[in-house]
Amino acid sequence: MGMRRFLPMPATTASDAAFTPQIAALIAQLAQRDALIHSLTTQLESFKQQLLNLRRAHFGASSEKLPGQAELFAEVLNLPVPPKLTQKVSYERNRPGRPALPKDLPRTRIDYDLSAAEKAEFDALERVLSS
Repeated sequence: MGMRRFLPMPATTASDAAFTPQIAALIAQLAQRDALIHSLTTQLESFKQQLLNLRRAHFGASSEKLPGQAELFAEVLNLPVPPKLTQKVSYERNRPGRPALPKDLPRTRIDYDLSAAEKAEFDALERVLSS
């Protein structure tokens, strides 16, 4: 804002003398308004700075990149390291499908063979052994 410059007042007459207190009151009002404008402008600048700081904190660099964070880890600590304990964990998985037949179940092997007429229908035959 700056200082207001008032032009020098011309010489007053008798009719002007009646307005002199009103002029003084108006000048005082102007001074009060100038002070209020200055105060509000200062507050506005402060609020703008706060808004910029909040935006920088919210959208800016993360907290790990702020100054002073590296000093938190500057001190070397010598902590005892516990021995590694290893355990071997074994378990059985449930396999999908039909469960296996018991080992003590009696088994009988049956071989099936083709007749001479059925063998004649094929060009080549190969025996397949089952386990």
